[in-house]
Amino acid sequence: MKTQPVKIAIFIILIQISFSETIYIPTDYPTIQDGITASADFDTIMVSPGEYFENINFLGKQIVVASHFIENDDPGFIESTIINGGALASVVTFDSGETHFAHLLGFTITNGMGNDVVWEFTGGGITCKNGSSPLLKNLIVSDNNSLGGGGIYIQDSSPDIQYCKILNNNSESTAGGIYCWESNLTISYTEISYNFAGWLAGGLFGGSNSVLNVSNLTVIGNISNDLSGGGIYTNNSSAFIVNTIARENQPDEIASYNDLGMYALEIDYSNVLNGEDGVVPWLNVDFVWGSHNQQDHPLFVDMHLQDFHLLPESPCIDAGDPNSPLDPDESITDIGAYYFPQGIEGNPGDLNSDGQVNVLDIVRLVNIILGDPASDYELWAGDINMDGDLNVLDIVQIINIIIG
Repeated sequence: MKTQPVKIAIFIILIQISFSETIYIPTDYPTIQDGITASADFDTIMVSPGEYFENINFLGKQIVVASHFIENDDPGFIESTIINGGALASVVTFDSGETHFAHLLGFTITNGMGNDVVWEFTGGGITCKNGSSPLLKNLIVSDNNSLGGGGIYIQDSSPDIQYCKILNNNSESTAGGIYCWESNLTISYTEISYNFAGWLAGGLFGGSNSVLNVSNLTVIGNISNDLSGGGIYTNNSSAFIVNTIARENQPDEIASYNDLGMYALEIDYSNVLNGEDGVVPWLNVDFVWGSHNQQDHPLFVDMHLQDFHLLPESPCIDAGDPNSPLDPDESITDIGAYYFPQGIEGNPGDLNSDGQVNVLDIVRLVNIILGDPASDYELWAGDINMDGDLNVLDIVQIINIIIG
């Protein structure tokens, strides 16, 4: 029977997983790369907080390389566990056919430098080539540089990018944020913001028969300095965009140009500055502008501080595709990378539920930050800036509420 080989393969994988080990960095090995080299398929490389000046390669291994974020979902571990490429090469490389069992989770990826060989690009932050399909999740990819793909370069590969921030990356030529070439990219719940391309596609680029499957992105403030595609640009490639915010990108939000035939550009349940006029289908575009799109301002918490969470009055709340997965609060998905939590009654900042926001709430928040157990309501009421973490920034916000 055809199912027999599949059952055997699953059995072999389960046996391998049962014998997997966890390697701790820097306890067991001083560097992440040393840990990867010593690992076997299905091992986990657990990296303690700190700054690691490395350029790592997964070496074709099906392993998990993660910060302690995966243990408790504390975003502080993402910010405090840094892989710094030293402006020498890509910070992280997948180029040996790594599968979807290869995971990179919970890091800040920064100060990488891609090469400057035309059509042999490597990404500044992450390079994914040669039939690789890793999972890239809960990452901050920032302040990297390359000729093509300042943040991430993808060629002949099919990665899955989830819950990431791709920001402040630079490309001398194409795709300040993400460069996708001859690839199938799935990307969701990700912010692509303030990236710069000297020529084309400030945020996200798909070229040479690529397919971009885009869901729940927030694409803000990216710049294409010469040609089109400030936010998202496709060339001889197709893009299917849903539940996405695209605003304040220059010179346009979304564009497509196809000189080798017709390619699809489908957009629905999305918020685009200037609506359909914010999209430029230059040539040979099978363009579908859905009936559920909107153009009103999304009403972010603080756009100037680059906080793109939604305010309670946002038109993006519950306005996503009802066939998409529900938000964590079990409501219809919101448009954009960050959902607005619903179903909790009360006032932000009023941790003790006395109907007032005052110094007693500050005392309670400080105690929670220092380790006191907290209820779901307190976690919600104390997270004023909705970044998923209770910290001094929330204390400042409560003080601002008190003083008006």
